[in-house]
Amino acid sequence: MKQRVAYLGPRGTYSELAARRLFGDGAQLVACQTLDDVVRAVEEGRAEFGVLPIENSAEGSIHRTLDLLAATNLTVQRELVLPIGHQLLGKAATYADVTEVWAHPQALGQCRNWLARCLPAATQHAARSNGEAAQVAAASEHAAAIASETAAELYNLHVLAKDIADDPHNTTRFVSLGTGQPAATGRDRTSLVCSPPNKVGSLYGLLGIFAKHQVNLTRLESRPLPGKAWDYLFYIDCDGHVADDNLAAALKEVQTYTAHYKLLGSYPRADGGQL
Repeated sequence: MKQRVAYLGPRGTYSELAARRLFGDGAQLVACQTLDDVVRAVEEGRAEFGVLPIENSAEGSIHRTLDLLAATNLTVQRELVLPIGHQLLGKAATYADVTEVWAHPQALGQCRNWLARCLPAATQHAARSNGEAAQVAAASEHAAAIASETAAELYNLHVLAKDIADDPHNTTRFVSLGTGQPAATGRDRTSLVCSPPNKVGSLYGLLGIFAKHQVNLTRLESRPLPGKAWDYLFYIDCDGHVADDNLAAALKEVQTYTAHYKLLGSYPRADGGQL
């Protein structure tokens, strides 16, 4: 039976490409309208896995994904780092004829300088996904979308300008969500979210726990704690697997130190070889 994999649709999004890279062309892909719908599809059993973008090398974290990870009982199963090649797509003869540019807000940010330089008069519009932006561009002679070459083929659009991202090394990290705990591979990453006490030195104390147990932190970011103004959740990525003795000891201590703690998953690192 084919694996059912939910992703942010419609067809032609980078999330679809990430899903195919992670699960192969044999997977049954389930297009969803929002990131929330991706998670809900897995929680309700309409898909075994869901694929979400979690951070971009230029624009940083996708905050809605972080909030969803903190709220769901699903866990991270795998990750993928995907090079992102943004193209300007449309039905116009040249990009000089474009008066509107549609894209996901992250894509607009990743192409900010190019748009200011080459299309300063064009109005910018946020879409729920770059696939949806391509659909808008397909219905208008003067609208353009920032999307992939795959989207150009799917929606019969011209590539008006190639590789328009400001950072030529633009990449996005995706994670897949599911149930259960992947086994240790020796090249793993662990993600968690916690809320240390709101007092002087508490963050220093939290980081000291990982240092004491010789756990390397690779990412630390805060987000507002829902329902408590000016209190924060800290999202942490670190090297290792929960089955590793040193990390297990560190996490046990973190649980006693923090008011809120949740393990988001231990999973194979994308930089450890082909997944």
